[in-house]
Amino acid sequence: DLEGRDGADDFYNRGNALAREGRFEDALAAYDEALKRAPADADARYNREQVLKLIEKRQQDGKGDGQQQPGEQDPRRK
Repeated sequence: DLEGRDGADDFYNRGNALAREGRFEDALAAYDEALKRAPADADARYNREQVLKLIEKRQQDGKGDGQQQPGEQDPRRK
């Protein structure tokens, strides 16, 4: 159980676990906390960047943002 631990390594490990579960926003927050405690942590910085790319890709793919997918018609247009 990673709850109740608050060191840089603890937040880094929490970020990794959350990312594996697909909880990218929570993982990003955990990496941010790890970097607050250890700003020079290259692994936390790298993993944060990777998770940020996954979040951006999910947004570009149109999941949950209301963007129209290629080939879809705008329902307001007739």
